[in-house]
Amino acid sequence: MIVVDNENKLKLGKGVAFVKSQLKRLSQEDEIWEADFRALPKPIMQSATHYVGLVLTHPDGFLRAELRIEQSPIVNDLATLLAHAMKRPLVEGHYRPRTIHVRGNPKWKPLFPALQEIRVEVLIKTELPQVEDAYREFLTVMREVRSAGKVKPTAKQVQVEATFPAITRWVNDDGHIEIGAGGPERFFRGGAAVGGGSVCTHV
Repeated sequence: MIVVDNENKLKLGKGVAFVKSQLKRLSQEDEIWEADFRALPKPIMQSATHYVGLVLTHPDGFLRAELRIEQSPIVNDLATLLAHAMKRPLVEGHYRPRTIHVRGNPKWKPLFPALQEIRVEVLIKTELPQVEDAYREFLTVMREVRSAGKVKPTAKQVQVEATFPAITRWVNDDGHIEIGAGGPERFFRGGAAVGGGSVCTHV
C-alpha cells in the first residue's frame, strides 16, 4: 500500500493529461524511455526554483516531451510529462513505451500502479544518461548564444532552441544561467551570453 500526502496525491480522470483509458488505446512499441526533472538555475530576483521535465528514448536520445514547472515536481507533474510523451510527442509517433526508467524518487511511487495498468514497466535507475546528456548539451550550446543583433545564431543554436522550447522560453523571458567554472562568470538573459563555464543542476 502506498501512502502519500494530499499534495502528492495522484490525480486521474477528467481534467488531467494522464487518462488511463486514452493511453491504453495507444499502440505499444518495444522502447525504453528515460524521464526526469532537472532544476533550472534561478534568476537573481526569483525566490522559487523552476524545473524542466524531460522524456527521451533510450539509448537513441530522441526528445519526446519537455515540461517546465515553477515549483518542486510532484507525481502529477511526472504523470503529465509522460502523458505528453505518449499523446503529444515532440517527435513522430503516438504510442506507449514498453519500459520507463526513472530515478528513485519516492514522489513518483503513486504513479507506478497506473503505469502498470497500461502495461508500462517502471525501472528505478541511479543514472539516466540520455536525460543528463540532453540537459548538458542544451547548456553547452546556450553558452554560445549571443545577444540579438550582435551575432547571427548558428544553425545548431536554432535547432537546439526548437528542440528545447520550454528551456528556451525560460532563458528568453526571465532566466539566466550563472556559471563560474574557473573563469569569468557567464549569465544568460534574453538570449545573451558573456564569459565562460558550464553548470548542471539536479532535483
